[in-house]
Amino acid sequence: MHIKGGTAPAGNQHPRLDPWLDLTRLPFAASWWMRVGVLLVLLSFTAYVAVLTPAATRLSYESLRQVNAVQRPADTAPLSSSDIDFAAQLSHLKKETRANLRVRRHARTLDIILSDNETLSDALIRSGFSARISYAALARLNDVYDVRKARPGLQIRTQIFGTTNGALQALDIKTGYATHAVVTRTSTGGFTAQLNTLETQDNQRVVAGAIPDSLYLAAERTNMPPSTILSLIRALSFRVDFQREIRAGDSFRAIYGESEAADGTTQAGDITYAELDLGDRVERLYQFKHPKTKRIDYYDASGESMRRLLMRTPIDGARLTSGFGKRRHPVLGYVKSHKGVDFGAPTGTPIYAAGDGVIERANRYGSYGNYVRIAHARGYKTAYAHLSRFAKNMKPGRRVRQGQVIGYVGATGRVTGAHLHYEVHQGAKKVNPMRLDLPTGEVLSGAALAAFQDHMKRIDTQLESEAPRQEASLESSVAPAAGTSF
Repeated sequence: MHIKGGTAPAGNQHPRLDPWLDLTRLPFAASWWMRVGVLLVLLSFTAYVAVLTPAATRLSYESLRQVNAVQRPADTAPLSSSDIDFAAQLSHLKKETRANLRVRRHARTLDIILSDNETLSDALIRSGFSARISYAALARLNDVYDVRKARPGLQIRTQIFGTTNGALQALDIKTGYATHAVVTRTSTGGFTAQLNTLETQDNQRVVAGAIPDSLYLAAERTNMPPSTILSLIRALSFRVDFQREIRAGDSFRAIYGESEAADGTTQAGDITYAELDLGDRVERLYQFKHPKTKRIDYYDASGESMRRLLMRTPIDGARLTSGFGKRRHPVLGYVKSHKGVDFGAPTGTPIYAAGDGVIERANRYGSYGNYVRIAHARGYKTAYAHLSRFAKNMKPGRRVRQGQVIGYVGATGRVTGAHLHYEVHQGAKKVNPMRLDLPTGEVLSGAALAAFQDHMKRIDTQLESEAPRQEASLESSVAPAAGTSF
């Protein structure tokens, strides 16, 4: 049998197929054109691979070089291709991407309030975090914030990812008016902490109002913070007897500082000006920092310090329940000389040192109960009796400043109810605190007086510019007539 284009096989042997594309056989026949087509396809695929592979290699290298440029410091020399382990870099990049996606997908916050008799670690563990994670996070927090200062009511904002509380990612604690301590988890599983300070803006608030009942309540209606109201009362207490001189129809005006943080929280500052119209006279005081001594004090318009050697009333918001002189003793039942004055107030009300001085005694003292006595300048002494407890570190020999808390109202000793018994000793004699003509403080002169007068003019100018707004606020505080609707 003859086979065209080849040789006949011997016996039952099949024809040999040439593995190479032989284009010399049967030129221009159908099988020849088929060989040409296959060859062109193979050549095209080879060229495509040869061109694409270097470009892909260059692209991968450029991407990894950019990643390393971000992760390495700016002053580090660029990496060469020999320094890059492509497999390790790509694996790390994939892991970081997956971890970030998991955090974004499952992150949530949990607010924890510190309870009474509880530490920060107790609060975290109570909320479901493991003891190991809690201790590790708080160890770093302690680097920027003393965790022992945490008090009941403190809010701890935590960030978690996952379905359990064990995966703590961060915690945020407001450590001050404009500061936050933030603890965050690192890529290695540990924690790092930093103290963030918010931007603040200082403002001045001018308030005014009529006094229908008490100065405290009138100031409270202007939204003045309680601590600032007490500062106002203390500053005026050297010139005003709040038990006898305040009457309905009197009015007040004040300027005080206020600082606002970026998160919207505010903090009240000092009283810079106060005015009390008592009908028959007007008391005005200006806060001023002495240019030489740097001491901040309150002065009247003449430059005389408002501060007296002693405060007339060393307690806020109290009522005079018993005056100086003879009276029927509420416990003993017979007339007895009362060598002091009594102020009725709830148990726990703070008691202030009436003036600068040194504590002579702070202990239990017979019918006086818990008792404090302070020695002042010019032979004066003050005594405070029936305290429920003493302030911290009150002991003989300790120096105290005027207005410093020395104890708290109570009912210890021979009493029928909670009150403060207050005495003033002038030498060996006990005198009436409410009628004592106390010596004044410093009187400015020379350059200090000139600086004070300039400061006073600036305050007066500010008050004049605020006058229309004050009048509007006073009018709005008047109760509407019956039947008026808003």
